[in-house]
Amino acid sequence: MLEHDYVIGAALDAGFDVCGVAVSGPVDPALRSHFTGRLERGCYGTMEWLGRHADMRFDPGKLMEGARSVVVCGKGYTLYGSGASVASYAMGEDYHRELRRLLERVCDALVRDGAHLVRPFVDSAPVAERYWAVKAGLGAIGHSGMVINSSLGGAFLICGVVTDAECDRYDTPSAYDPCGTCGRCAASCPSGAIEGRGVIDASKCRSYLTIEHRGELSPAQAAAVGGGTTVFGCDECLKVCPHNKIAKAPIPHPFDIGAREWLAMGSGRFKREYGHTPMSRISVSMLRRNAALVSGSDAAGADAYVAADDNPVNAFAADGSDAEYP
Repeated sequence: MLEHDYVIGAALDAGFDVCGVAVSGPVDPALRSHFTGRLERGCYGTMEWLGRHADMRFDPGKLMEGARSVVVCGKGYTLYGSGASVASYAMGEDYHRELRRLLERVCDALVRDGAHLVRPFVDSAPVAERYWAVKAGLGAIGHSGMVINSSLGGAFLICGVVTDAECDRYDTPSAYDPCGTCGRCAASCPSGAIEGRGVIDASKCRSYLTIEHRGELSPAQAAAVGGGTTVFGCDECLKVCPHNKIAKAPIPHPFDIGAREWLAMGSGRFKREYGHTPMSRISVSMLRRNAALVSGSDAAGADAYVAADDNPVNAFAADGSDAEYP
C-alpha cells in the first residue's frame, strides 16, 4: 500500500509543484454525457479523435487493468504579459518530454513504495486530466475551464500516473469557489469561446484555431485568430485572472519576435529553433497562416499559406494518440 505523504514528497522531489492522490474509478456519468453531447454538436471542432478510446478516457481501469489510484501532478510555468506572440506554456522545451522525465522518477518511487503496475499520462493519453486534478485536490474548475490552484493559479500543466496500488489516504476535491461573480476571463476572450462556468466552445477558442484546426478557416474563425496577438495558442483568459501572476521578465529568446517575423519564417529555421518546443505541434504553413491573420490579412489570403500536405514538424500525437509516449 502506498503512503500518501511519501507519494507527495516523491512528486515534489521530482520537480513538481503540487501533487494529490485520488481513488481510481469511472468518472461521473454526467461528465461523460456532457462531453459526448458537445462532441456530437461540434464544440470540439475538427478534433474528432477526442471521441476515440472513450471507455479509457472515462475510466482509468480501462486504460490500465487493475487501476486503484490516480496520482496527479502539476507543474507551474511562467506567464508572460503584453508583447508575447506565443502562449507562455510553449516558450521552452516540449512539456510532454519534460514532464515525462519527472514522471519517470515518480513511477520509480511508486514501485519502491509497493506499486506493481504504473501507467504515466502526459496530455496525449485518453485521460480526463482536469477531472482527476480536481478529484485529487489540486484545485477547482474556474469560469475559464482551467483548474485553479490556490498557489499556482491556472498557469500549470497537469499530468499523472495510474497505478494498481491503493493508498493509505486519499485527497478530496477542494470546496472553495475560485471565481465567485468574476467574469474577467469570459469578457476578455477575443473569440467568445467561454460560454459559462467552466464551459468552453473549443471550436471558437484561439488556442484550438491556431494549433489544432487543420484546413480552411471560416471568416468568423479567421476573425477570432486575427483578433489576438499570438500566433500559437492564447493566454488572454490567464492574463486577466486575478489568481495568476504575470512575470515582469522579458520574453525569452527565440520567442521574442512579432507576427511579421513569424510570417517570413522558413521551414528550416522553424524546425531548427522551435522543433523541440510545443510549437512542433503545427507546421510552418499553419504558423504563417496564423501570423498573416494577426498581421491583418483576411481568411482567403491567410489560408493560401496552408499547403495541402500540411504536417507538423513533430507529428507525435497529432491525431490524439500516444504515438510517441506509450
